[in-house]
Amino acid sequence: MIKDFLTVKEASQMLGLSKGTLYNMIGRNQIPYYQPRGKVYFKRAEILQWIEEGRVASVEEARNEINNV
Repeated sequence: MIKDFLTVKEASQMLGLSKGTLYNMIGRNQIPYYQPRGKVYFKRAEILQWIEEGRVASVEEARNEINNV
């Protein structure tokens, strides 16, 4: 079963980050999260979107972008 919301442990495993790194990112508001009653959760879909928003274009894509301007 795929859960909609993840704990810090589950999100850290999904992202391949330590829990400490994830808590640092939370403290800097670098990653979307929810904090009802003091416990931290992540919405799986938002984490996937956050990853996709960090996509870096390949050299070929960048060249094509420049040539199309």
